[in-house]
Amino acid sequence: MVAGPPAVPRGGRVSRPRFSGEAERRLRAELSNPDKPLRVSLTGHGSNNRVPVGRLWPGFGVVAFDSSTMVGLLLDAEDLGRAHRVGSRVMIDVPVESIEFLKLKVLEENQGRRKPMERIRAAWSGIWSTKRNPPEDEEVGELRKRVAELERDVAWYRGVNVDVAPFGFFGTELPPCPPNAITTCRIGPDLFAAYLDEVDDEEWLRVDLIEANYFGHDKDPAYTDTQERMMSCVEQRMVIIRWIDFHVTPKGYRERKFYNPYDWYWKIRHEVRTSE
Repeated sequence: MVAGPPAVPRGGRVSRPRFSGEAERRLRAELSNPDKPLRVSLTGHGSNNRVPVGRLWPGFGVVAFDSSTMVGLLLDAEDLGRAHRVGSRVMIDVPVESIEFLKLKVLEENQGRRKPMERIRAAWSGIWSTKRNPPEDEEVGELRKRVAELERDVAWYRGVNVDVAPFGFFGTELPPCPPNAITTCRIGPDLFAAYLDEVDDEEWLRVDLIEANYFGHDKDPAYTDTQERMMSCVEQRMVIIRWIDFHVTPKGYRERKFYNPYDWYWKIRHEVRTSE
């Protein structure tokens, strides 16, 4: 096969398909116009006779064969990397302009051939039409599953971004509290920080509740019912802060049991109500 790639990639490809270095060098002059077709020839094994069989349009990455309904499409590793498996089939990302160009060339090659044209018209009766048959249930199920997986991935990455953004990553503003004091919160806000802060020349204990939210430009931040109720308690100064100790001590030797050699107890050491 004598062919060459286009000088300028088309159809959204990251890079143009390439042949061997020798072919690239020998066909450099012929490839000065990527829209000019190149002849495609086949040579039998051990033979020097070339049989012309078709034309290659490197600008579209397609091959049309002489007086035939057979067509060819050039693919590279990038095209295969963008393929998606749907059930027992693989969907390859092919530019629409390449398919339309192939259709045009097949029609040109088969003008005046009654039977091939009848088969082409029958096969293309529903192509690109809104009345084409719906995909099989298996394909629909696989597509829905794939969409759900992608939506979960997007939500996860957005959540990760929101989780690390409060610490100043991605160029965001640093939090109004020591970043090393921030830790996760199981219920209510996403994060909280407890640290010492100087207020009016006095040392105070400050507790910050932090909620990180991702929302669109035309939407407001969303809060759960628990978060709404917690914010209402803060607004109404209905907050109780307690310092609780959990003490663990070893039992006496004679009191020990094989499954529990320790004694423990809880103790509320301090309690403060903001309403007081």
